[in-house]
Amino acid sequence: MIPPVPYYFSYYYRYFENGNLQFSGKIGGFKSGIAIGKWKYFDETGKLTEVDEDKKFGLWDFDKVLSVLDKDGVINLKTGKNREFEKLQFFFDKDKKEWKIKIFKKNISVLVEEYWEYLFDGNTGKYTRDWYERYNKNAEKDMNLPPLKNSKANKKKQ
Repeated sequence: MIPPVPYYFSYYYRYFENGNLQFSGKIGGFKSGIAIGKWKYFDETGKLTEVDEDKKFGLWDFDKVLSVLDKDGVINLKTGKNREFEKLQFFFDKDKKEWKIKIFKKNISVLVEEYWEYLFDGNTGKYTRDWYERYNKNAEKDMNLPPLKNSKANKKKQ
């Protein structure tokens, strides 16, 4: 379930075949699959167990990440700017305790857009931000497009 603007998370509910709630909680973003906040798990008898999913993030929980993105102006917690899945994607590496977030910046042409990429290190508390170019959905059908000068792969070579 996706709440209305300006929220940057979705709710997830799963039920047993008998219709009783099995578990529920919040997902960071829309389609990331990253559980955030407190989750409630029920066994078939209705016994409740709560799990604080934020503990796995280390020094960067979801709200702290959103706060930095809001402060940098790439999202807006009051208006919901860039909250759509096509514009904002969350990834989390449990082993590294590292968030990777890609955020739409602007269209350069009909086929090319710029985006921000943030890396939040849950072990050190540090983060980085860089921008790259990528082909957008309009370019999906053309497989013969040249590499972009400011693509992530090309910037890493430099």
